Formats: sequence, C-alpha cells, structure tokens
Amino acid sequence: MSRRKFDRPFKIAALTLVLKENFSVKEVCAELDIHANTLYRWLSEYEQYGESAFPGHRSALFNAHYEIRKLEKENNARVRKSSIIGGDKATLRGASWQIWYDTYHKIFSGKRNTRQSQTCGTASS
Repeated sequence: MSRRKFDRPFKIAALTLVLKENFSVKEVCAELDIHANTLYRWLSEYEQYGESAFPGHRSALFNAHYEIRKLEKENNARVRKSSIIGGDKATLRGASWQIWYDTYHKIFSGKRNTRQSQTCGTASS
C-alpha cells in the first residue's frame, strides 16, 4: 500500500474543523479517514509554524532544518575566510602560510633592496 499524501488545503480544512468548528479529533479522523496521530502532528506543526506550516512536499520542520544546515555551511565558510584574512595562527599552515610568506618577503625584500641600493649608491659615488 502506498503512502497517502495530503495537500495543504486539505490539512487546513481538517484543522479548521478541530480548531474553529469544535469537532473532536476522533470525529474528524473518522470522517476524513485519517489516523489521529497524523492530525495531531498537523496540529503541532500548525501551532509551531502558523501560516507557514505545510509548505510543500516535506514538513515545515524538515524545511527549517534544511535552511539551518544551509546557513551553517555558509557561516562556516565565512568564518574560515575571515580567519585566513585575520591571520589566525591555526590557519597560517598550508596555502595560507604560503600567502603570508610571499607577502612578508615582498614587503621586506623591497626594503632591503632599497637600503642596499642606497648604500651601494653612496659607496660608488
């Protein structure tokens, strides 16, 4: 037997019978041929998420968890990027170490060359 799927208007109509029309869960379940646990789950989702409950194929809780995971990944990527830019010692290994090393030598090798040319220039004059 395949799993039955209910669209958003059906769920809202069932909840309206319980919440606004004051029918019991048992009566609504018998009339609509659904299990009481299903209706109780819909009630809890509707109480928790309000009008944004039942967004599509998955439950609102599943969609919320998906969004949280997506935002956590974005946040972790930004933290890694900012720690590389900030010069955190733990990230100065590997590729970021090479960037730091190259930058350091560009800065200080340029100063050495300037000093050497100044001293060489005065010595040859």
